[in-house]
Amino acid sequence: MESKINELSVSDASKKIYLSVFKRMLKYGFDINKKLTMKNINKLLSNVEKPSSKLEFINLIIVLGNPDEKILTNLKELRTELNKLRLVKNIDTMNKLGEKLMSYDAFLTILNKLYEDKNYKDFILNYLMIIYGLRNLDLNLFVCHKKCKEIDPKTNYLILNGSKVRYIRNVYKTAKTYGPQEHIIKDERLINSLKNIQPGFILNQTTTPGNELKKRLILKEAQAFKMIIDHYYELKDTAKINELSKTRGTSIDTIKNFYNINAKPEIIREI
Repeated sequence: MESKINELSVSDASKKIYLSVFKRMLKYGFDINKKLTMKNINKLLSNVEKPSSKLEFINLIIVLGNPDEKILTNLKELRTELNKLRLVKNIDTMNKLGEKLMSYDAFLTILNKLYEDKNYKDFILNYLMIIYGLRNLDLNLFVCHKKCKEIDPKTNYLILNGSKVRYIRNVYKTAKTYGPQEHIIKDERLINSLKNIQPGFILNQTTTPGNELKKRLILKEAQAFKMIIDHYYELKDTAKINELSKTRGTSIDTIKNFYNINAKPEIIREI
C-alpha cells in the first residue's frame, strides 16, 4: 500500500498524511497480507476509539484497498454513520469549549497592546488572523516595501504601497479550490507596523510556521476562528460569516459543523 500511496497524483503533503494514516493502521493491527473482508476491517475499527480515526482508515481503504463492490457499499454506509456520530460528538465538544473560549473583546485588548508595545510583527500576524480568519500557513508572509521584484506563486506577500497594503495569498490549505486571493488593506496601524519592520519573511524559514506561531499568536488558529465565528454569530452578522468563509477558504457547512460553538445537532440531516 505504501508504494500505491507514492504513485498517487496528489501533493507531497497529502502523501505524507496518507502514509501517516497507513502506519497508524498497522499499529492498530491491520494486516496487509490478509484478504480484505468486512470482518478484518471491523476488527481493525473496533480497536479505534475516535470516529475521526475510523473515518481516516475507511477512506484510505476505499482509495487504495481496491475493495469489491459489496465491501465498498458497506464501507460507504459505515462512513455515513460515522460522519453523523462525529458531528454530534464534535458539537458537544464545541459547546463545552464555548464556556472557556477567549472573548473577541479580550483578543482585541491584547492585539492593541502588541501595537502599543511596538511588537509589530506579532501585531501583523494576529491582526490578519482575526480579520480574515486565517490558518497558520496563510501567515508565512514575505514583506515588500513599495514593490516586489517578482511575485512567486508559491509565496504569500504583504506589499506596502503608500497608503495601502496588498495581501496576496497564493499558499493556503484550500488554494486549489478557492484559488489565489488578494486583499487590499488600508488600516493605518498595519501600514505603520510594516514600515517599522525589515522587508523579507516575517517568520523564520528554518522551522515550520506552526512551531513558530505557537509563541507568537494570541490563540491557536482553530480557537481563534471559533472565537471569530462566535462573535459574528452573536451579532447575527451572516454577511460577515459568509465573507470569512471565502477569505479562510472554508465552506459554510464546515463552519457550521466544526467552528460554531453554538451549534446544535440537526433533527433531520438527510432526506
